Amino acid sequence: MTDTPVSKNKPQNHNYFLLKSTADSIVQLGVVNLDGITSAFKVTAATDHPDPHYFQMDETGGSPTSPRKGGTIFRGPGAFQVRHGTGVQKEIPGVYIDSGNGDMILISQGRIRIIAEDIDLIATGGGGEHGVINVNANEKILAHSKGAINVKAHADFQLHTSKKGRVIGMGGLELFGGNHGPSLMSSDEVATTASGTKGFLNLWKSPSEWRLNLNLIDSIFGG
Repeated sequence: MTDTPVSKNKPQNHNYFLLKSTADSIVQLGVVNLDGITSAFKVTAATDHPDPHYFQMDETGGSPTSPRKGGTIFRGPGAFQVRHGTGVQKEIPGVYIDSGNGDMILISQGRIRIIAEDIDLIATGGGGEHGVINVNANEKILAHSKGAINVKAHADFQLHTSKKGRVIGMGGLELFGGNHGPSLMSSDEVATTASGTKGFLNLWKSPSEWRLNLNLIDSIFGG
């Protein structure tokens, strides 16, 4: 392989040293890249792909928005694989990645999969502005569980849709509103209805069903 091309517009490094160059790869110390950033160590592999294949450790580049100094870059057209941790004990990190003060970004034009025995998503921020987990989708958000789904909030919670909303309980449905029961409201445009009954009301069996349905009647007719 040939040495990295030298541009007249980029800085020169008089400490540059070509450690080894073969038909398969080139190893350089102190190479100045085409963007002007100096890499203390860089290994470039031969490839017939338009994208280059290299590993470099940069020693210059102090842009606040794109800091390169002290950074490491892996670039290549093929798959990047890391397999570690087969020798560690249970509950000991096999792969540990810490981005320090910076953000961590995972980008893929395909699918991102997280597969594990258990998965924890934890947001540790606070102050009302941080400690937030955002989930955004252009189309749908699908959640499926073979067991229960339990959502608990210590403050208010809200489910909102601009279209039709449904709450379905094939084995029964209970709605509780604390000491005052549920507060159901309707307007001239939106009617409160009950479906699935042969008459106006099913036979109430438990005390909770009596309280629930009496509160429902009171909220509709009692104002």
